[in-house]
Amino acid sequence: AASPVVKVRVVPRVAIERRGSAIVVSARPARPGSRVALQVYERERFDFVTVARGRLDGSSRATIRFVAEKKAHVRAVVRASGGWDDGLSRAILVPRSR
Repeated sequence: AASPVVKVRVVPRVAIERRGSAIVVSARPARPGSRVALQVYERERFDFVTVARGRLDGSSRATIRFVAEKKAHVRAVVRASGGWDDGLSRAILVPRSR
């Protein structure tokens, strides 16, 4: 008897933090060169929308400039590649920039 094929989703852990007018994204295990999408939640669409992009550097970090016109819930997505699935960070609240 053979069991059905099972797809195992391997997902990196993605961390996000705000530093001044930038958002710093990191992924573990390291995913250097992976694409990063910075997304903002839009209440009218009930979904997150990509507003900026970047790439993880050699230490698996990316710094993306982000200036909020109004209070925003922001998250980062490290895009799938090389057998990995998309990794999502938690959403953080970014206050309006002055």
